[in-house]
Amino acid sequence: MNKRGVSTVIATVLILLLTISAVGILIAFVIPFVKDNLEEGGKCSDVFGGLEIVVGEGKSCYSEEAGNKFSNVSVRRENIDIDGIYLVFENPGSESFEISESGSLPADVTIPADSDNLPSKGGGIRTYKFDNDEVYTEVGVGAMVDGKRCGNPVREELRICR
Repeated sequence: MNKRGVSTVIATVLILLLTISAVGILIAFVIPFVKDNLEEGGKCSDVFGGLEIVVGEGKSCYSEEAGNKFSNVSVRRENIDIDGIYLVFENPGSESFEISESGSLPADVTIPADSDNLPSKGGGIRTYKFDNDEVYTEVGVGAMVDGKRCGNPVREELRICR
């Protein structure tokens, strides 16, 4: 029998072509995906620590009186650029709301009349009142950048309003 195999030179060239093709695919798909996610994460890291829940003096608290159940949360905004905030009320259950500068407020959330939806940049405080049949004892607030929620909202346990 006259058997002929693939020479080592041709096998080496084929392995190199396969490697170059794999690297090309990685460059075309994986690198843009990672770059986009890093840019998004970078924008959120710029606002990290720029929101604070203000406690004390009846600012962030809840009331469980019959016929007058509500939860208040006061949010301070440092010198950060954001599109909006999101509020997460918890215990029992969970309710989540997004609030932007120009959008309308959710039905159960109110702010003082003639107020902007968001706290003013540079230390402004805005109090949001959530009227519902539930009493929420924990709240979280996070920033929204480019219409997306940034992770790791600031969390605080609410106390009874006095």
